[in-house]
Amino acid sequence: MNMNIDSFLRDSKWVFVPIAYFLLLFLLSMLFLSMQSSHEHVDFEQDRIDGIALGADFVVDNNTNLYSSQSDEYSIVSTVLGSNDFQLGSNKSLLQNLSNVSSLYAVNSNNKIIGIGYIASNIDDCKKLRAISISNLGKHYMSREDRSISETISWTSKKNKFTFFNQFLSNGTQLGNVCTYLISNR
Repeated sequence: MNMNIDSFLRDSKWVFVPIAYFLLLFLLSMLFLSMQSSHEHVDFEQDRIDGIALGADFVVDNNTNLYSSQSDEYSIVSTVLGSNDFQLGSNKSLLQNLSNVSSLYAVNSNNKIIGIGYIASNIDDCKKLRAISISNLGKHYMSREDRSISETISWTSKKNKFTFFNQFLSNGTQLGNVCTYLISNR
């Protein structure tokens, strides 16, 4: 049986070309899925906000505003950190185009900073802070939990946890919200 390979391929290319095309698509899809499934962490490794570093020793200065453990800000940060054993302080933020945003830090009993971030207390600044959080960290790895009175968006990296928390509040007939973008250790 002496069969000419060239004529066989030329006559049967209508079968081989679609099979090769689908095989190529399948291999590229499998490569893409394996690359995406092997990563569950964001590559963003920020651990300093407005000169305050995560894990650094706490130093009180004249611009420090300390919150009481009864304040709305303290309750929001304690929800994010999962602890009530810290002091909460803030300084004026260096972020531009935001009217009422402060740099935030939580200090444990050993005077180490366990959480840093930003805190805002009006609707426009919270929308902008949410947009900044998503633009820095992306939507691909975010985990979102929406309870009707609060919203939590979180990301994890290899060493930090990034959380945006928006709490809607009411004092009688006054409606408002307090939000925070917080970076803490995992």
